[in-house]
Amino acid sequence: ADARAMPNRCSSDRRAGDPSAGASWNGWSPDSANARFQKAGGLAPDAVPRLKLKWAFGFPGATSMYGQPSIAGGRVFIGVDTGYVYSLDAATGCVHWSFQAETGVRNAISVGPVDAPGVREAAYFGDIRGNVYSLDAATGDLLWKVIADTHPLAAITGTPTLQAGRLYVPVSS
Repeated sequence: ADARAMPNRCSSDRRAGDPSAGASWNGWSPDSANARFQKAGGLAPDAVPRLKLKWAFGFPGATSMYGQPSIAGGRVFIGVDTGYVYSLDAATGCVHWSFQAETGVRNAISVGPVDAPGVREAAYFGDIRGNVYSLDAATGDLLWKVIADTHPLAAITGTPTLQAGRLYVPVSS
């Protein structure tokens, strides 16, 4: 499931756009109120019957998906039960990168600014062993990984949320 071996690799590694510009669904909801409403949708109800599939992406080896896709900066970020997290081009479905987490990912990916040399935005998520990750949203390179809770059954099943420079991570066990 490594993106480098996939036939649908993006032809260029163009930088992800500004995650706050344009229509997006960043994390569990497009706003901090968790309204789960897309204000910038622009799809008229009478257009729904004429919609056609533009692209599809198969997740190699995956049997379950629990977290919803996040859309930010012209990319789709998604994690699956195999532990892989993918960055796909929202317009074409080609794959920019993949990252192998320690174990399955059951939450949406949050994308936001980060204070790291040469990195504009980071993708934040957790796994079902209680690890929290920060990746360069453009390249998929690991910025950091921490254990959120040392309880042996700790899991990150809710979506980490970045607010005013602080990352809030829900932990269950």
